[in-house]
Amino acid sequence: MQKSHAIANGTYVAAINRVGVETKGRKKIEFWGNSMVIDPSGKIIAKAGNKKEDILVCEVDYKKIDTARQHWPFLRDRRTEFYKDILKNPEDE
Repeated sequence: MQKSHAIANGTYVAAINRVGVETKGRKKIEFWGNSMVIDPSGKIIAKAGNKKEDILVCEVDYKKIDTARQHWPFLRDRRTEFYKDILKNPEDE
């Protein structure tokens, strides 16, 4: 899903998730980790693990944003004039 967001928006995505188990009373929740940085073409360029906390650092090339937006112009081709109908509440009519 995060790869799709990077491609559709023509930008880098930093997908962050905690790791480990958290308990509150008898309830438990397990966080799966695997935080990652994804480039505008959907390629994972850095990824953390799922066993321990980590700091993820990587270099990004801002030129890839321009390239992605020129060759995959999703934002340019939007038809925003049609969005207003999505916001209408049928009960208001």
